[in-house]
Amino acid sequence: MEHSIMDKDGKIYWIDVCKGIGILFVVLGHIARGYDGAGIFPEYTRVLVTAGNFAYVFHMTLLFILSGYVFYRSYAVGGDSRKMFTTSES
Repeated sequence: MEHSIMDKDGKIYWIDVCKGIGILFVVLGHIARGYDGAGIFPEYTRVLVTAGNFAYVFHMTLLFILSGYVFYRSYAVGGDSRKMFTTSES
């Protein structure tokens, strides 16, 4: 069985997996900060703050790197950067 990292439309599977992981960390960060802010589990405040901080640092870094990689690939494959940043005049 042959495995491909791209589907027929040119989507790269591992990027989608990484974006999904980043989204899960967004949810984890919001849950941790929500519980901490509400004071629901006061005995776990340090754990919630640490989990929330890690989730925010990790997911922002991951999503910025992925967006830069996707932009680079679209530019390197034949995209014209002038087209990406100019508005169409109608």
